Formats: sequence, structure tokens, C-alpha cells
Amino acid sequence: MRKLAVFAAFFLLCTVFASCGGRDNEPPGPTPSTPHTPKVEFGEGKTIPDFHYTLLDGSEGYISENDGKPVFLYFWSTQCTPCASDLPELQSAYEKYSDKVLFFAVTSGETSDTVDDYLLQNSLTFPVILDEDKKIQKLLGITSLPKSAVVGSDGVVTKLTDGTMGEEELDKLISNVLK
Repeated sequence: MRKLAVFAAFFLLCTVFASCGGRDNEPPGPTPSTPHTPKVEFGEGKTIPDFHYTLLDGSEGYISENDGKPVFLYFWSTQCTPCASDLPELQSAYEKYSDKVLFFAVTSGETSDTVDDYLLQNSLTFPVILDEDKKIQKLLGITSLPKSAVVGSDGVVTKLTDGTMGEEELDKLISNVLK
């Protein structure tokens, strides 16, 4: 009788665990009430997934519309203290290379008013993509800030960096993609 009780308990536990699927109670796929963000590969040597963006000034485009120029993406937030240390260098690089490289600073989860105020207070003029609903961040799998991506004129990611970088490192990243 004891063996039967142990077997029944084991069977019950297996059934409960199997029904959970081990996925933190996520649904098995998209449902009408949950939007689906497709899984993409975003990494060095991979073509950047094309995405639609809206700039702070209201203009729109697609990342693939690069006019044959390399693209520098910088993922940041006004609340990110380490990001703040990179922004003056990003501004300098933008001023130095904007005729040869498209620069976009991508903010996620922030309103246009918040970002606009921050840029004005810090005299920053580079183009900013507003990712208020974090669709771009989710599409590319960006999980930490700051993060930079250098994309060649062919759309292939040549370099991804996590964390802050100095002016010398930023200059090197951009110079390498221009070769």
C-alpha cells in the first residue's frame, strides 16, 4: 500500500510539473491579447533586423534606409548613470562623422518630453529614436544599458559593445567601419 501511495504522489507531481512546462507560466505562443515579438538573431556578423523607428523630431524611417552609410546605434536611458558619461563622446563623434555615418541614440520606455528635456539640458543634438513601447529593444534582445552596435553599410553588425566606452574606443569603432 505504501508503494502505491508513493507512486501516486510521484505521478501527481510529474503531471503538475509537465503541465507547467518549466517556462515561468508563459503561454505557449501568442494569443490575441499578447503581442508576439519574433525571435531574431542580432549579433556580430549578422544582418541587423530591419525595424521602423520614430525620431524625437517626429520623422520616421527604417533602419535599412541608410543611404549606403554605416550606422552607429547607442542604446541608453536618461536614468542610466553610466550612459551619461558616454553622451559627450557620442556628441563629439556625431559632429565629427555625421557626414559619413548615421548616428542614432535609442531610448527605451521614455516619453519624448523626458528625452527632449534631457537633451536640451545637456546640449546634445544627435538624432534620438524613441522606443517608448520597447519594441526595438525587445526585437534586438537588448537587456542592459548602455549598449552600442556598429552596422556596416551592407547592414551587417560589425561590433557590439556592452557598457561605457571612452572617446578613443568610440573613435576606433567608427574608424574601423569606415575602412
